[in-house]
Amino acid sequence: VYSNTLAAGIGPLLRKSFGVAHAVHVHECPNEPAWLPRVLLAMLAHGADLAICNSYYSANWVNSNRPDFAAKTVVVHNGLDLVAAPLHPPTRGTALTLSCVARIHPKKGHPVLFEAMRLAHLDGRKWVLHLFGDTLDEHIPIRDELVSFSERHGFAQSVVWHGFVDNVQRQYESADIAIVPSVIPEEFSLVCLEAQSMMVPVIATGPGGASEVVDDGVTGIIVAPNDAAALFEAICSIEDDVGAAHEMGRQGRERAELKFSRQAFAHGVVDQLVSLAASPSPTTTEHARATAAER
Repeated sequence: VYSNTLAAGIGPLLRKSFGVAHAVHVHECPNEPAWLPRVLLAMLAHGADLAICNSYYSANWVNSNRPDFAAKTVVVHNGLDLVAAPLHPPTRGTALTLSCVARIHPKKGHPVLFEAMRLAHLDGRKWVLHLFGDTLDEHIPIRDELVSFSERHGFAQSVVWHGFVDNVQRQYESADIAIVPSVIPEEFSLVCLEAQSMMVPVIATGPGGASEVVDDGVTGIIVAPNDAAALFEAICSIEDDVGAAHEMGRQGRERAELKFSRQAFAHGVVDQLVSLAASPSPTTTEHARATAAER
């Protein structure tokens, strides 16, 4: 039986009913409401034989809450269907082009990014921010405040709202830097991987899953969350060294191809499932005994 974090309640039932091993793929690390992680991890610890985590951050979340399950926890990083790499990094225009791919949500840290934009405007820097992502009804006030903030501080014309766009090339085709300013750690951060695959240097917050995707100082820069000044300085450091920015983009594509392809991900998951299926589990033994007793 193969399930994921939010379907972990079904897996234990099927595991017991069929007497087979159960693997849970951990993609999310929910901490709110407070009871949710306790319930999910209790079901995992008592009803699963293996946890395949999408990052070491996710694995640490499992193991810190359930140390008794550490021996059954492994990490297989997510992968990406790589599209053709650009022939060369984007040509720097008169303004630095920033791309932020994230729905408007309290977790995603847009107010921190807008504060960095304010600092750039005060410093006389020409930045254009492209925002890709939708806004749920309950988060419209966040978007409204971001628009108001940019208008009050004189850089509203430098912000382009695209809404939801399901096209990696369009999201990064003209980007000089990808920004992932999350204020709560990402479990993995596919956005970081997509940007690197398009030869765009990434500035993201860490520690968290993004710290495992971005090689700090090589394919991008990791900064502390909720620190607009640090984000501003990191963007400036890449803006002021075009050669280093292009090298980060090249290294990012190479890293995506070597470590984060869809094939590498698939092989990693299959290897874990084959190994689990080949190992006798307590559930299998218990089911066999119960079946024999019924006969």
